[in-house]
Amino acid sequence: MRIRYLIIAIIAFGCLAYFLPAPAPVSSGILIKDWSLAKPFGDATKLTDDKTKRIVEISFGEPVSLDDWLFPGKVTIFDFFSKGCSPCRLMRPLIEQRTSEFEGAALRIININRPDVRGIDMESPVALQYKLQAVPHYIVFDAAGKKCAEGQPAHDAIMAWIQESPSREE
Repeated sequence: MRIRYLIIAIIAFGCLAYFLPAPAPVSSGILIKDWSLAKPFGDATKLTDDKTKRIVEISFGEPVSLDDWLFPGKVTIFDFFSKGCSPCRLMRPLIEQRTSEFEGAALRIININRPDVRGIDMESPVALQYKLQAVPHYIVFDAAGKKCAEGQPAHDAIMAWIQESPSREE
C-alpha cells in the first residue's frame, strides 16, 4: 500500500523539480562516489573507482561508457539521476534497497549534473551523449550484458521488481 502512495507522490511532486532549489554541488573534479548501504540515502563513505561494488554513483555529468560499468553475471541497472529531480530522489532509495536485497543485481547511478550546475543539467555531456529527454531514465542490462530495457519499459520493469520486494510493507 505504501508503494502506491509513493508512486502517487512521485507523479504529484515531479513537476515541482522546476521550482525547488537544487542542493549545492556534491564534489568538484570527482567522477565516482561510493556509499555504504548501511548509511542513509546519499551518505558517501569514501570515493572509489571500484567497479566490483554493487552500488556506485558515477559520472557527475561527464561522458561514460555503460559497457565499462556492467557487472558480470548480474542484472545491471543504470539510473540516470539528478539531485534537482524530485522523482529521482524519491525512486533512488527504493531501487537501492531492492538492489541490496537481491544478490543478482547491480546498480549504477549516473549523476547527470556537473558539479557547478544547479537544477537538472540536461545539457551535461553525459545527458547529451545518451540523448536524455527526461530523468529519471533507466537502462537495464541482463546478466549476459545485453541491453534488455530502456526508458519507460525499464521503469515499468523496475517498479514491478520493487513491488516484489520481500521487505515491502502492505
